[in-house]
Amino acid sequence: MSNRGTFGTSSPQKDIPAWVLNHPDNPPTKPSAWDDEFDGKRLHSKWTKVGSGTLIWTVSNSLLRLEQAAVNERGKGIEQPCPTGNWKIRTKCFFNGPALNYNGIGLLVKNAVNGRYDLYTMMHHSTWGYFAPLIIHTTAIDTYSSETNANQWYMNMQWYLELEYDGTNFNFRHSADGVNYYTIYTYAQASFLAGVPTHFGVCTHHYGLPMDVSWEYFRRVA
Repeated sequence: MSNRGTFGTSSPQKDIPAWVLNHPDNPPTKPSAWDDEFDGKRLHSKWTKVGSGTLIWTVSNSLLRLEQAAVNERGKGIEQPCPTGNWKIRTKCFFNGPALNYNGIGLLVKNAVNGRYDLYTMMHHSTWGYFAPLIIHTTAIDTYSSETNANQWYMNMQWYLELEYDGTNFNFRHSADGVNYYTIYTYAQASFLAGVPTHFGVCTHHYGLPMDVSWEYFRRVA
């Protein structure tokens, strides 16, 4: 075998379907300064961990994993300063174990001037038996102020999520395949954040029950 996945003298990519070469999970050829494929041995220094409580952060096998104990904490995550102006970020995330009541995972934005966060999450509700897109509004990462429910329901435990800031609104999107994104909620930046976003990142949210989740990557795509 002369090349990875090929035999003899054939071209290394000759028989590889285009959809494999262009799969959305493949790392970008020109990553942005904000991107992280979580393929090192520790969390990159660009990130700051936020949230209190018993947390175990692990970077291994090209995944960022967070294990949280059963304590009465709420938001957790990692954040980095975001660019000025408009932007669009994506992540692929999933639950490693059972999703317990009010366990959620997603993307965060922060206004460092007033300390407020919007947590764009896919959250499980055991009564419903589904996951619902919820925007959790917090005056600090591990407190709770209010929420906005998109009133949509999903069964899967793995998501491609996208959050776009257009200068006025946050557009929260979901995708099943990482290619075709569907807008599940548009929320005005001024409604709660009350100022331009200064940071973005990934997050969880829970109400005192343990959870075990992972992110495959974080990318700025626009």
